[in-house]
Amino acid sequence: MTERPTAIPSLRRIAPLAAAGCAAVAATIVAGKGRARLRSRREGDPADRRLAQDEMEALATAEGMPEAREA
Repeated sequence: MTERPTAIPSLRRIAPLAAAGCAAVAATIVAGKGRARLRSRREGDPADRRLAQDEMEALATAEGMPEAREA
């Protein structure tokens, strides 16, 4: 009497589900990276952000607010 092992049929059922799950996780990671790239493009150039910070500091000191102390 030869009995068929039960692990093989269960693996045949689980393997496609596991592959689909891995593909979904990979797609989510790729989509997140794409969104991060778009967000970084919208924020502008780092030099522009630095200029905006300098302008805000100049406005703050011009209005009588004390300058921030550097540690």
